[in-house]
Amino acid sequence: IVFKASDVFSIDAGLRIQSTDTSIDRLKTSPVGVAPIVADRDATYYSPDAGFRVQMSDEFSFFGRSSLSIKPKGYSAFTDILGLAAFEDESARSNELGFEYATKDDAFSARVTVFDISIDDYQLERSVPQATDYIVITADEVSSSGLEAEMVWKPIPQFELEAGIGTNDVTFDNHVDPFTNAVLDGFDVPFTPEYTVRGSARYSFDNGVFLQGTFRSIGETFFDEPNSAMFRQGSYEVYDAQVGYSTDKYSVVIFGKNLGDEGYYTFINPQIFAATPGDPETFGIRLDTSF
Repeated sequence: IVFKASDVFSIDAGLRIQSTDTSIDRLKTSPVGVAPIVADRDATYYSPDAGFRVQMSDEFSFFGRSSLSIKPKGYSAFTDILGLAAFEDESARSNELGFEYATKDDAFSARVTVFDISIDDYQLERSVPQATDYIVITADEVSSSGLEAEMVWKPIPQFELEAGIGTNDVTFDNHVDPFTNAVLDGFDVPFTPEYTVRGSARYSFDNGVFLQGTFRSIGETFFDEPNSAMFRQGSYEVYDAQVGYSTDKYSVVIFGKNLGDEGYYTFINPQIFAATPGDPETFGIRLDTSF
């Protein structure tokens, strides 16, 4: 629903209704016996949201939005114990404010948003101590706040610069480890980088040839709830580049990824001391065509 109160001020609201039916039917046979899990649960969820926009001028607008969202409850597939398999609904109350600016010729545009989110029963993946089981648990209260900004600038039609930055402070406000009973209030939530920064520059010649370079920086990330130094990935930067030729029918691109061969991990499993490394330095040729 959209209500335009004036030429410069408008309000919108919506409601999402979601009905879910989640079940698990798992049977594991091992030398020590049979471990069956059979369960089912269903529910209906209502997620409202509302926002406003103030069009200050043809180039500048101010906006805000509040919403309630829900991730349904369910079951973890990788455990033999029913009591560990089930997890509860996650609900998030979010608020954001921001502005947008764009020149009339679209040579420059920018968007900045600040946000604050309160989350109850935050769903979190983790390993079970002294086992290979991998489950979803819930943290009672989590808060998230930060800023997102992006910009596009075309100083000339052939040359485009793009940049973006996001900061995110995600912490446990009320969380007790279900296996160790450790109080983890104030610790960073795992799998959430402190910040992300990206940028790109592209020049397109009139004959179809183009050059492009991209950059991304990922901030410090923890992969366990106690924020152990052993399971921490420090900040890192990755550079990519490509040169190509493109027409309406096909394109040929020579690319290089992770120039400098930066070493980093995208995932760490503290239980089995295993990790997934990021993509290494890679070079190649990509061909695309359309009919």
